Amino acid sequence: MGQTIGAGTESHGLYYLYPSTSTTCVAVESPDLHRRLGHPSLSKLKKMVSGLPQLESIKCESCQLGKHVRVSFSNRTNNRAMSPFDVVHSDVWGPSRVCSVLGYKYYVTFIDDFSRCTWIFLMNDRSEFNIFKNFCSEVMTQFGKTIRILRNDNAKEYFSVSFNSFMHSKGIIHQSSCPHTPQQNGVAERKHRHIVDTARTLLLNANVPLKFWGDAILTTGYLINRMPSFVLNNQVPYCTLQIPYMLFPLVSSVVLVLFTIYLQVVIKCLLVLSNASSLVTLVSKKVIDVIVLLHTAFTHLQMLHSLRIYHTLPIQMLLRLSWIKFCLFPILILLSPLLYLQSHQPY
Repeated sequence: MGQTIGAGTESHGLYYLYPSTSTTCVAVESPDLHRRLGHPSLSKLKKMVSGLPQLESIKCESCQLGKHVRVSFSNRTNNRAMSPFDVVHSDVWGPSRVCSVLGYKYYVTFIDDFSRCTWIFLMNDRSEFNIFKNFCSEVMTQFGKTIRILRNDNAKEYFSVSFNSFMHSKGIIHQSSCPHTPQQNGVAERKHRHIVDTARTLLLNANVPLKFWGDAILTTGYLINRMPSFVLNNQVPYCTLQIPYMLFPLVSSVVLVLFTIYLQVVIKCLLVLSNASSLVTLVSKKVIDVIVLLHTAFTHLQMLHSLRIYHTLPIQMLLRLSWIKFCLFPILILLSPLLYLQSHQPY
């Protein structure tokens, strides 16, 4: 004869047990009810057995072993790089089941953490180390910056002897994720998904063979860099990267105009106080001519900068010399009263 553990009614395939003290004691002291019902959760068990409101947990080792899950990775917040190329994310995608028109099977991405601009290079093999060297040279030539931190997964192509020696020679810190943990390289992994999904959509829409996936990948990278990004609060990655380098010529021009106006006001005040017409030729004309000459010269340099001709070394050096303007203005302002006093000395 079996033992009665409770009484209830059946409705729509479920058995609703009547509340009783014995039923509660059996559920708390014995796992039979929990096991016979298929190891349900505590919330479902309370709905079926209305006499278990005071039960807070079920001690079931089988549930802990069979239902445990890995803790999710926390979202990154306020961890974005402060300037371009402080942190660069990288990852290799491939091999592709279909070779591209030029025989490529892989591509590698380099993502700037500050602007989220993405550089994509097609590869024949995973261990093409020269691509990273060329990318570092491009960053130095075009932006005058060096990569400080390279962050990637634990793939073996990032740990070759030549790659590590190059990183040490350039002073680049190498950060890699733990083995079999792609979540730690989430920026590059999500970018891969975005690139592949967009490239696949372009190929399907254009109705072209899969062997053109390389061109679709490069086109996708070009478009993504010029589309608003949710991570950047709907700013464009390409503009976010270019603004710091385009802002300095604009600021320098504004400061130049303001200092020119200020110096003209100072000279006019000196003329009013002295009533000396000779000061016009001695101070006003010379100083203003120097300022106009500087303004004209650096305006042409800034025009070359806007036309993207600043990659040559002489132009880049002259652009860096634009700081001379900020050093000359205080000197000119200090010299103007001295020139005025010298012009009024008795002969």
